[in-house]
Amino acid sequence: YKQAWWCGAFPSISGDRISYAEDNGSGWSSASIVLSPSDTWAGTNGLIADPSVIKGNFTYNATNYSYAMYFTGTTHGLPTDPDNGQYNRTGVAFSNNGISWVVYPNYIIAPEGSEATLKWGAGMPSAYRDSTGTIWLVYLDSTAGTGNKIRLRKSTDGINFSSPLATQLDNPDGTHSGQQGPDIAYDPAINKWYAVTKEGLDTVVSVWRTKNTGLDGITGSWELIGQIDQSKTRQVKNHNAGFYHLANGDIYAESTSDKRYIAFGCGYGE
Repeated sequence: YKQAWWCGAFPSISGDRISYAEDNGSGWSSASIVLSPSDTWAGTNGLIADPSVIKGNFTYNATNYSYAMYFTGTTHGLPTDPDNGQYNRTGVAFSNNGISWVVYPNYIIAPEGSEATLKWGAGMPSAYRDSTGTIWLVYLDSTAGTGNKIRLRKSTDGINFSSPLATQLDNPDGTHSGQQGPDIAYDPAINKWYAVTKEGLDTVVSVWRTKNTGLDGITGSWELIGQIDQSKTRQVKNHNAGFYHLANGDIYAESTSDKRYIAFGCGYGE
């Protein structure tokens, strides 16, 4: 049983929203919109994007849920708005089937910097649930210093997160600075973390793996193990990649080949 969530805009509808499809063994279903900006604190003219969904045990308003979705949201969504696409924040929603969502009424992570309303903000979250039930959330914050910074926070309830911790992912090996759109996954077979980022104005997808082991490897050094660029896809845009992973965030490895899979957006420009 496979499930997928992604974001995108539609010709007849303004603003990004979250879509869903599933494969119960007979092929993928048609896509349907499961969360719109008007369902969230982003509002009717807002945008929501970059869903990261994990499965576990979550309680909100005295109700138990089995899914949590973390997403990027902004209240500035009109093409005529001079602040379009700025001051992004991270929100969360809960579900018991992955289709009907109950949204936490406020954003849970805001940008760190004092000029947050003048910059892109804090979003593109990637969630992981470890064996203790702790949620690890890695995300981009464009206000946390010079250039983009990729941060890590942890939570025991999926709503209230720790103070931000620095990671090495904004410059994983000392030569690739300005990484964006992080997606992380843990590989229990080798006790290492994987990460996929984008760079080069959304043209290059970079795949990384930690050199050291253990869960604290998220703050360790990384090695570049591959890139997906225009020469491979023949597309102008290659961006916002995510791993095919298990329900908690462990990376999926195909049993017959040990292959790992990445999905990402392509396009001939914007």
